[in-house]
Amino acid sequence: MNAGSSLKFAIIYPPLRNQADIFPPYGCLSIINALTAVGVQVDFMNLDYDRKLLLKDVLLRIKETLPDVIGISAVTSTTYAFIKELIFEVKKNISKKIIFIVGGNIVSNAEVLIGKAGVDICFIGESYYTIQEFVKCFDGKTLLPDELSKVKGLVFERNKELFYSGRRSLEDINTIPLIRNFDLLDTDHYFPLINKQDFRNYPEQMQRKIERLPSGKRRAIVLIGSGCQNACTFCHRNVRGIRQRSIDAAFEYLDELIKKYDLGLIHFGDESFFFKEDWLKSFTEEISKRKICFGFSGVRADMVVKYQKYVQEMAENAGLIDIAIGLESGSQKMLDIMNKNISVEVNEMAIDIVNGLNIYHTPQIILGMPGDGPREIVQSQKIIERCKSNSGLASINVAQVLPGTPLYWFAMKNRLIQDEEAYLLSISNKNAFDLSGTISVSEYPIQIYAVARHRLWINSQMKKTQFRAVASASKGFLKFLFEITKSPRISRRDKISILCYAFLGKTFKTRPFAFDIRPLNRMMNEDIRKNISENGVEAIKYGHQ
Repeated sequence: MNAGSSLKFAIIYPPLRNQADIFPPYGCLSIINALTAVGVQVDFMNLDYDRKLLLKDVLLRIKETLPDVIGISAVTSTTYAFIKELIFEVKKNISKKIIFIVGGNIVSNAEVLIGKAGVDICFIGESYYTIQEFVKCFDGKTLLPDELSKVKGLVFERNKELFYSGRRSLEDINTIPLIRNFDLLDTDHYFPLINKQDFRNYPEQMQRKIERLPSGKRRAIVLIGSGCQNACTFCHRNVRGIRQRSIDAAFEYLDELIKKYDLGLIHFGDESFFFKEDWLKSFTEEISKRKICFGFSGVRADMVVKYQKYVQEMAENAGLIDIAIGLESGSQKMLDIMNKNISVEVNEMAIDIVNGLNIYHTPQIILGMPGDGPREIVQSQKIIERCKSNSGLASINVAQVLPGTPLYWFAMKNRLIQDEEAYLLSISNKNAFDLSGTISVSEYPIQIYAVARHRLWINSQMKKTQFRAVASASKGFLKFLFEITKSPRISRRDKISILCYAFLGKTFKTRPFAFDIRPLNRMMNEDIRKNISENGVEAIKYGHQ
């Protein structure tokens, strides 16, 4: 009953936000690998990259190819409006028989996707083997519902009710093929030539490593592992735990990419790179043999402290040039509410380690979580200042309430989100810097945190070459403040508080908190996990499985 050879799929990577990402669409490429391995014809449309393709162009291509199934990889919830409009247009103007499947973080809102947007099936979690089993559920081009019900990790409508087929056991990550062929992508975009001017703000020692690279080398974001050892309350997590490939498999893969695409700089995009000591020890030994520069896009502060000797070895005897550490806050209260399982002291120790080794690092801070206020913002400012010697423009964002996170359920419980679809539409096609659709989950209006973000940006600067970025941000900042003064939705008292903080850095008076601010992970365990519907769909809606 393998219908692979007769089925046609279209895999669509929708526009994530307002500009093309440089992170390769690994999820789409993995699914395409899985489908082609079982004989399925696949047409790939990378709409996040090809912004010239309008909806009418996409519809024309679908009409010409007439796929049996259209799969959409929605790694962020900001793609909801696009998904709904696409499905509506296809079913209205092309064919109602085309099956729409969706994977990625947005499937935490499977009820809305299926009930409001017209999605047929949501794929929960890692889907390489799930999609291959899904293909086996076809007899010719006919999908067999009884067979579909046996495939773990799916949500779909059965007998007019939502049906969850159950949690899927995680496979050994070494059995899932790595992405070796990027011919479906524009490698000039995703693997651009190294521009040494991009590293002018790095410490001199790290700049010299880049300058020693031969001209014509490229850079790339590469994944060799999966997951994270923690479950922060602002973070989506539909697959628990962290998994790392064998060292032999990892370096066989890296060597192939380095040779094929002439890479000189690799940024490891794994969500959390440091985990087991024996693996990291072997990684350090092997990476030191390669004449490349590299950095880590996700490392916990406690892992930097715990494995300081390997960080030092890579910085002094290999090509390590930068590390991104998710500090998140300088307040212990906020770290606890975020369920970071880390202390401010450990964050400070990690900063001191990378400063001492002249490793470039970007402070990453989240504002606006429940309980966040003036005191906590000042504490975050202090930890940013501790990073100054080797850091660039700080990465400071206001907490986004994303489906599948405990923070989302906190907002739902406190009725900050009353219409889920309206909320998804309000955040569609927006990046983390656009606060127009962001809701405040703290006692202060969202504008307070927008102002604080700009102040912290300015306070994070220490090099003249970076002032241009601040000046550019300040133009938008002044326009933003002007809009605040004209807004009828903000009280006069709040306007005065915001403007005083913006220009004087003075804190504002605390008002009574509107709702419970217990740590969100405890709220999730006590309240959300009790609420399970009769058909087996967890009320946490496919996050933290």
